[in-house]
Amino acid sequence: FSNTFNAIQFLYGENLEPANKRVVTLERGYLPIIHYSVTDGDLVYRLEAFSAPEDFNPGNNLVSHIRWEVTNEGQERSTGQLGLALKQGALHNLYCTPWWRDRFMDVEQYEQNTELNFVNGQVTKGQHLVLTYPGNGMQQLPAEVDAPGRLFWPVNLEAGESKTFTFSFPFVPIQLEKQDQVRYLEQSDYALLKKQLVDFWENELASIATFSVPEKKVQDAFRASYINMLVARDVLEDGVRLTQRDSEFQYDYSYVRSAAYFVRLYNMLGKPDIARQIANHFFIRDTEGRLMEFRSRLGIHNKFVGDYWGQVLWGIGNHIRHTGDKELLDMVFSGQGYGKGWS
Repeated sequence: FSNTFNAIQFLYGENLEPANKRVVTLERGYLPIIHYSVTDGDLVYRLEAFSAPEDFNPGNNLVSHIRWEVTNEGQERSTGQLGLALKQGALHNLYCTPWWRDRFMDVEQYEQNTELNFVNGQVTKGQHLVLTYPGNGMQQLPAEVDAPGRLFWPVNLEAGESKTFTFSFPFVPIQLEKQDQVRYLEQSDYALLKKQLVDFWENELASIATFSVPEKKVQDAFRASYINMLVARDVLEDGVRLTQRDSEFQYDYSYVRSAAYFVRLYNMLGKPDIARQIANHFFIRDTEGRLMEFRSRLGIHNKFVGDYWGQVLWGIGNHIRHTGDKELLDMVFSGQGYGKGWS
């Protein structure tokens, strides 16, 4: 689990091996709740995790809620360990928009102090909350160069017995003086948050057009892809406008060429309002938000790209034909929406 500032590597077993798992599964085959398990002797370590902002408001900090359940599936008492190491975040493909980041942290204050503190189930650094963890039974391992914060919890289970550990990991470290945000992590109820997440996404999936084929994997991929499209939208500072990104990792950027296809797909699924939000990015605005120009020549790296422009026209035309959105049509042809003139 990684963000711009920190990463968590979970460890397990008598030798505290890294819990590396290449393949994970999704809740119900499509919901954004991941599962995987690793085994050490009779002990099975099962991970379940999801990420969501408080109240599902994208203006709030994104938090990963992580639960480990360790079960003794043998016939006799068995012992083991669950651990974690804090490491540097993956800076190459994760970043924070400054206005959003600054809602939660003071970067200068955070970076002035490199020492990690472990007190009352919290990892703090530079007067910021980095992680919450189970306080009971926690022990520290000697620090390593690449993992200064290494913790572990001994596990001693009778046959058939289980023990659960929960963690909360904010995407942006939280300044301790922001007490409401800190309290949200401290008081997080994993089971309740998971139920709310499941209800949120199932309600969203129930609102779109559906199709049916006799293959569960296809249906699951369709649902998971739709959720991924919605997750890949970034809210802007006004809290209202949204930018559709291609994804949230290697293509975390707004490509207007791709947006044409998003517009088409959202309309096909019965989501014209979302399609219109995405179509708005075909227009250039000034710093006050006023329309200046229809996006005719701003391709990748601000160069004119022929097929790019064709896809922009196709995306706009498709949306107007699908919805009868005369306001959008006027934006294209009016002097306001196309200030350079039509050619």
